Amino acid sequence: MSDEPLIERRRAPAGPEYLRWAMPLLASLLLASLALNLVTIFTLLRARAIARDAIGNLAAQIEDASDDVLQLEVPIKQSVPINVTVPLRQQFTVPISTTVPFDDVIPLPVLGTTINIPIQTQFRIRTEVPVDIDTTVPINTSINVDLTVPLNVPVRETPLAAYLERLRQSLLDMRESL
Repeated sequence: MSDEPLIERRRAPAGPEYLRWAMPLLASLLLASLALNLVTIFTLLRARAIARDAIGNLAAQIEDASDDVLQLEVPIKQSVPINVTVPLRQQFTVPISTTVPFDDVIPLPVLGTTINIPIQTQFRIRTEVPVDIDTTVPINTSINVDLTVPLNVPVRETPLAAYLERLRQSLLDMRESL
């Protein structure tokens, strides 16, 4: 027998040369792709959390805006015509208390001659005079109005409140869907 072993070891046929370096390269690319996908997923999850917080803050600000009061100043500059007839019916008493001085000369004819009689006196008058007024007073005029009216309007009492509530609810729904 010969010195050669019975079983000969044979080497596997060598494949193309590129397979030796292509497999580690493909494995490296696969790991790099996996790492990039993980970074992308992490970034997207972080962006989602930031968007949820921002939407929640916006919904809270809209709710706060619903509790606000709009403060407005409305200027009014116009002429207001007034054309009315006012009935006036009133009864009242006017008290009169006064002294009337009388200083005069009264000529008095006596037997063909005139005698001048000087009179100097005071008359006291004390009375009450009833006054009845039953009339209508027409008023035809125009008044110029120039003023600024402050207005405080609660947002909850306006149609804007329903719109803000729908917007807030839509934002909360959107936040939950993220």
